[in-house]
Amino acid sequence: MGVYPGGSINDEQDGMTQKPRAGKKRAEESLDRVGRYTAFLGRHPRGVIVFWMVVLAASAYNATQLLNDTVFAFKPPKGSYGARANAKLNELFPVQADQTNFVLVAEALDRTCVNDPISPLKNLTLELNGTLGVDPQVASFQSYWSLTEDGVSPQFVEPFLEHLPNGSIPECPLVSIMIIVVRHRITSDEAVSFADNLQENTINRLGQGLPLELTLTGLPAMYTTMVKETMGNMEQMDMIVLPTALAMLAFLLGSCRLLIVPIMCLLVTASLAFASVDGVTHVMDIMTAAPSLMMSIFLAVSIDYSLFLLSRFKVEVKGSTATDRASPNAMQEIVATVLRTSGKVVLASGTTLAVCFLGVLFLPLDLIQSIGVGCSISLMYAMLINLSLCPALLLAYPRFFIGGCVPVGWFSALKSRCFGQRRRLSQSIYEDEEESTALLPPSGLNTSIDSGDGLRTPGRSGSRVDAYWLWVANQTQRPSVSLAVIIIVVAIVASVGSSAFSPPISATTDAYLPRGSKVTKAVDTMSESFNPGSTYPYQIIIEADDKYGPDGVLNTSFMIDACHMLQRLANDSTPNPILPSGTTIVTYFFVPAINLSSYSPILDERDCALLAAFVTTPNPGYEGQILADKLLIDSMVKDLYTNRDKTAAIAEVLLGVNPMGAEAREWISSFRQALAQESAELGLPMWVAGFGADIADSIDGVYGDWVLMVSIISVVVLTIVVISFGSIVIALRCICSIAFTVIFVSGLAKLVYCNDAFGSAFYGFTGNGSLVWLVPPTIFPLLVGLALDYDIFLVGRIVESRELGFSTRDSIIDGVVDTGTVITAAGVIMSLAFFGLLLSDILLLNQMSFFLLFAVLFDTFIVRTLVVPSMMFWLGEANWWPRKMPTTESAYGLI
Repeated sequence: MGVYPGGSINDEQDGMTQKPRAGKKRAEESLDRVGRYTAFLGRHPRGVIVFWMVVLAASAYNATQLLNDTVFAFKPPKGSYGARANAKLNELFPVQADQTNFVLVAEALDRTCVNDPISPLKNLTLELNGTLGVDPQVASFQSYWSLTEDGVSPQFVEPFLEHLPNGSIPECPLVSIMIIVVRHRITSDEAVSFADNLQENTINRLGQGLPLELTLTGLPAMYTTMVKETMGNMEQMDMIVLPTALAMLAFLLGSCRLLIVPIMCLLVTASLAFASVDGVTHVMDIMTAAPSLMMSIFLAVSIDYSLFLLSRFKVEVKGSTATDRASPNAMQEIVATVLRTSGKVVLASGTTLAVCFLGVLFLPLDLIQSIGVGCSISLMYAMLINLSLCPALLLAYPRFFIGGCVPVGWFSALKSRCFGQRRRLSQSIYEDEEESTALLPPSGLNTSIDSGDGLRTPGRSGSRVDAYWLWVANQTQRPSVSLAVIIIVVAIVASVGSSAFSPPISATTDAYLPRGSKVTKAVDTMSESFNPGSTYPYQIIIEADDKYGPDGVLNTSFMIDACHMLQRLANDSTPNPILPSGTTIVTYFFVPAINLSSYSPILDERDCALLAAFVTTPNPGYEGQILADKLLIDSMVKDLYTNRDKTAAIAEVLLGVNPMGAEAREWISSFRQALAQESAELGLPMWVAGFGADIADSIDGVYGDWVLMVSIISVVVLTIVVISFGSIVIALRCICSIAFTVIFVSGLAKLVYCNDAFGSAFYGFTGNGSLVWLVPPTIFPLLVGLALDYDIFLVGRIVESRELGFSTRDSIIDGVVDTGTVITAAGVIMSLAFFGLLLSDILLLNQMSFFLLFAVLFDTFIVRTLVVPSMMFWLGEANWWPRKMPTTESAYGLI
């Protein structure tokens, strides 16, 4: 399971003492299976190509629909308080449960007061009221001017005007909001379509030419913005990252003809992965961010896998002794060797990554699970297509691709200038000491080094790149250097990683919206100038029992009891009040804003009995403003806050803080306890539901199962490595090296996004002082998979050399030299793929990209290059325990 940049396995054994190989019979059976598979591809290469082209054509349309079928809203974990409260809301209020709040933010650009009758907002609002009033999709429309025209009390309309930090209305308010309640569930396609149509065909049309900035907010409206930004990110990767990665691949392969293979594999992988995940949307919700992350994953691994296969293909073509290398028999032998070596690497890599990515299935949140499923599907297709379409193309058109294996023109000249001429590995490794030539690394140091135990490394002769990797490998096999490497890396990881644990997390919507967009600015305005909870209110669900008779929630006693209960909650004056400052409760039986003094001046306007009488009196003979107030409350009773059989009521809590912020997450826990106490005292079943509550329960559920997920993934990693190499020590050492990468990049992410370590030096490094709560649990299995991936590449080559009978020290050097260039190139290509998301305007994608990008860079250039060889040096023969390895032989004889 190794990558051989030069020479075949048989070539490397020329002139060497043959040693018994462990598992020889099993290896021969594996080779025979590969041979039969290659023979099948050789008989039907064009049939395999046609099959994949048909799959490409058949899946193309569904692939384009994936983004439109993704969602952003999600369900709280099963069995959580939020899940039970939502179930109760759906049971008692099927109509209200299928309703969604939109908030239209209007800002005067000409500095005209929005509450001035001459403001253009007045006419626009009244036109919009007339349009939406006849729309069967709209349950209610409320705004400053529509309610003012109805003649309701000023206390009802003032919440629709901007407020100063002290809660008062400015002398000349410049911003107003309108609340539109739509009869569609928040996650439905109908709600998204309504938002798009309302913004494009109604709001923009009515506001055309007016000095007003009009922006529709609310989750379905934001969804369209997020989809557009995600599509922009994918186009950006298509235009910038993909050409750069392919150009690097072409440079490494030295052939434009061979570049056709990875492009074809990439196209089929993309189409099939997106189409398959689009099919998954019918059985589970797929997060809006999933397609971008999927694209980064399959772009990186598909190109990497093509690099491993085609680089080996070039080597085998050059080393072939056949008279006609393009003949069917010779070509099948070449492709079979490619699949036996690099193909095994691709198979091990794809399986490992897919299993690790599926680790998120142990987290109790469907949207996080959807990212793991999407990435795992992308991985499996990238592996399958590269192991079938790639060899089929080579076998179908041997002369065309073999003609492109020998670099000519500027490719050859440029590579020769950069890397020097490369000799075949069989000619450069383990040569006789008198015939070998000591090569110098770029620094000019001799690469033939005394290891400190009386042994010298075999002299090697190859390209300047091989000389560099030989020098690096030799350094890691010196006691002083390897110990220094381990100590320094541990110190760096401990220093940076000390910040990795318990970072502040956020769940606010700004993490999912493009920076600087109209929607983002409108959301910021909402949080600064209005009640933050207007868009995402919490719902208190109160059931009326039999003691209130057939009138249920319209019974006067019920309204008085429920009103007093809300008064106790609202008037809590303890140091930690139950409701945050600025919170408003809205329902038909608790309307502190209503002016009842004209009805009964001797009673307080908050008097629950008076309000109950006001609600239940059918025709009190009111007129003017008090009649308008009465009609407004009647509409609340009928359309918003009671169910059809009047057995339950809803009170909306418009929180005075961001309903998805950290303070709200702390509040919901204490509020549930306070509500449970009130429920017990009154004997009334009560629940609290809301999108903010769903997020709070999701965070608790996901982070509560974090240890379980980490434990399961660790066991999976140990199992995979033990099965692959038969060594428990290698498996435990893998866990350590993976931990280095995960802890380092987690600490670095906290320094960048939470502590603002780089300030605004780079757009993708700016944050909001916290990590998006979805990122750490989602990214952890991906980091483990990527770190284990390159570890398997390197250790696989080391194990093969050790199985050939070479010493552990020589095998480590051999593995580092043989895999150095290819794995480093693969790491750079993968980094380019992840870097594309760092250019996004969406913080969620920036942070995911940051974790993946710096994990790959750290693992490629530090862990895999320096730490793993150094740790294996000190472990020595214990690396293979409990497996028995052949008697060791150095390049100079038995030791």
